Amino acid sequence: MEDMFIIYVTNYLINKYKCHSIILYGSYVTGDFTDESDLDVICFTDEVSNQNDNHILNNVQLDAWIYNTNEMNDPEKFLHIRNGNLLMDQRNSGKLLLERIDEIYNKGPTKTDLLEIAFLKTWLIKMQNRSLKGDIEGDFRYHWLLNDSLEIYFKILNQWYLGPKKSLQWLKTNDPKAYELFSKALNRSAENKDVERLIKHITES
Repeated sequence: MEDMFIIYVTNYLINKYKCHSIILYGSYVTGDFTDESDLDVICFTDEVSNQNDNHILNNVQLDAWIYNTNEMNDPEKFLHIRNGNLLMDQRNSGKLLLERIDEIYNKGPTKTDLLEIAFLKTWLIKMQNRSLKGDIEGDFRYHWLLNDSLEIYFKILNQWYLGPKKSLQWLKTNDPKAYELFSKALNRSAENKDVERLIKHITES
């Protein structure tokens, strides 16, 4: 059933957008999809400008990003589809894109400047202090702090940040101490001390 559905989606995208390359990524590749999961695909075509298709097909939410072929010249933009599966590749350009993505990923991101790291650490400390004001602005800053802290930590580590799901999975495997601190701080029942411990860990890294 799953294979037939993927074929159905592939044909839908080819017919609607004249795609020459279609790459499946996300939970339908890793195998951890659920009934609530989107079907994540990226398509390339000569015919349209960039757009998103979020139609529901066979009770599954489609999350298809349609890009003009020229966008393939910027592979770093598509690091999040690394290890994706080719559903259509008429010109071999999809295969080449995935190979270039692998090369860029393995090379690693540009090292974050020490001045920027110092600025980010100072920002975290200031934001943490301001989040304790006990009013609506402080509460807003509390959520802002937590939202940005994961990406900042990856900048400090000089690791690619590929969104929360993949980044938290990376921490679980490669940095279990940080994973535990994030788990406690992000929990809905977290206390101020949990956030303080997380920010302390990040700023002392």
